[in-house]
Amino acid sequence: MPKPSSTKRRSPGAMGRAASSAGLLAFRGRDYAAARTSYEESLALHWSVDDRLGATGVLHALGNVAFQQRDWEEGRR
Repeated sequence: MPKPSSTKRRSPGAMGRAASSAGLLAFRGRDYAAARTSYEESLALHWSVDDRLGATGVLHALGNVAFQQRDWEEGRR
């Protein structure tokens, strides 16, 4: 099986989905700080390609993180 090329560029959309998946894994593991970090990275990547649908899902996930942390101010942002 060939090794993946380190010079191959990945699309921001694909990287955004990967970061969102990492956020979900952290969230389910109750590591809310790591989840927030991954989701924020994902959000930036989705916005960079004007992926409003992807960004909307990530914003919802960030709201769930804020809820679990009882961070009401962040949840309203």
